[in-house]
Amino acid sequence: MGRFATAVAILFAIAVQHVFPRAEANGADDGEYIEHLHSRMSRYSIVLRGDIETKLELRRQPILKCANPLRGIRSGAMFVWVSGVRPMAVGTVFLQKDGPHYELHSLSDSAVPGHYEARRIWFPKQPGLRFIELPDAGKPGNSATIRLQ
Repeated sequence: MGRFATAVAILFAIAVQHVFPRAEANGADDGEYIEHLHSRMSRYSIVLRGDIETKLELRRQPILKCANPLRGIRSGAMFVWVSGVRPMAVGTVFLQKDGPHYELHSLSDSAVPGHYEARRIWFPKQPGLRFIELPDAGKPGNSATIRLQ
């Protein structure tokens, strides 16, 4: 029984590699593949609205990489747009059998409309975040160590 289970596991692993090849198996290393996903996300431009519209910077490295072959997602990544060091929006790209799928989410307390190849496609009516006062909250600590407790 042990040999049979081992043989089945090996055959299953070979079948999964064949049906759902990884980026490396297609001749691309992780860096090239991330660059490919980044180039897809860079087709989007997101601006911070205010007195002056500011184009947000799309970070090169994803904050999350994933795959879910059982749901047909060969690979995916989540990227972040920032204003300075503050994250203002996140976007995901998932490569599936029927093509790429995208999602955008605001992390800003003001409107952040988005464009895809110069065409306005995302115009949230409300900010993604709303800051509220917590009247019963204590005062922040004097140091990062104390604030993280």
